[in-house]
Amino acid sequence: MMFKIISYLSILIFIISSCNMNTAKDRNAVHFTRTLDILQSKGDLTIVTFGDSVTAGFLVGKNFSYYLKERLNHMFPGSKIRMINSGVYGESAGKGLLRIEKDVLRYNPDLVTINFGLNEIKLGISKDEFTRNIQSIIERIRKDTDSEIMLLTTNMTANDILSAHLIPINSALRDISKKMKVGCADVYAAWEDKVKSGIPARSLLVDSVHPAEAGHRLIAETIIARLGLTPKS
Repeated sequence: MMFKIISYLSILIFIISSCNMNTAKDRNAVHFTRTLDILQSKGDLTIVTFGDSVTAGFLVGKNFSYYLKERLNHMFPGSKIRMINSGVYGESAGKGLLRIEKDVLRYNPDLVTINFGLNEIKLGISKDEFTRNIQSIIERIRKDTDSEIMLLTTNMTANDILSAHLIPINSALRDISKKMKVGCADVYAAWEDKVKSGIPARSLLVDSVHPAEAGHRLIAETIIARLGLTPKS
């Protein structure tokens, strides 16, 4: 009898602990309430995709901004989505910070995605400097707008040397997300999952670095998932 009581108590303690862990996890999660409320009410939503040549859509006809808007229009017919692509070829987060006023803030966005990191490696910018620049971008957006913010980790590449340097860059982005309580769409992890499933990274790239349209669709799907939405076919 005593054994049964102890077993029941153990199960009860486990359930309570699990509930507390889930509650803490939910409390720490970043939710995109403003963005979703506007979409569900069929209001006017302004999204700025801010970044480098990946955001700009180097060598492709349709980039992830296009596919993101297409998906959201399909999921929320009647909503009015203004998509501003503020990607610039060859740019670092530090250079992006210099143009944030004219290319991001003046649009008074509801959601900003931030996608830098690949050019930092080419330009020899350290992880610490990259971290400071991304943090400054987040601080400026928060200071001057009510926008929600979503960091994007980089896509995978087919360049082994570059890929090795992406590990600290993406680690920095994940750390910033937790520290500053902004959402993070883990694009790199989504690409890793595709590769593990048997899809070659090369098939998602237009060259050794930049996403092909299939890669851009995957980035858009990753953003949709991070918003808490399930894409419709």
